[in-house]
Amino acid sequence: MNVKIGIVGFGEFSLSHLDIFLKHPRVERVVGAELNPEKRNAVSGEFGIKMYESFDQMLEEDKDIN
Repeated sequence: MNVKIGIVGFGEFSLSHLDIFLKHPRVERVVGAELNPEKRNAVSGEFGIKMYESFDQMLEEDKDIN
């Protein structure tokens, strides 16, 4: 079974986890939520994932994450 992951907040440890998730063969998709717009844009640009402004927005707009 593949999973779709949503990460909330992008501090130091979450970036390490993100890198691992993106390389894992059973992870189908990764999205994130980050309040800080600079960090949100940096993560999206570096890793190419969909980013949301908040946890609530992520859950509302991306209903298929596990």
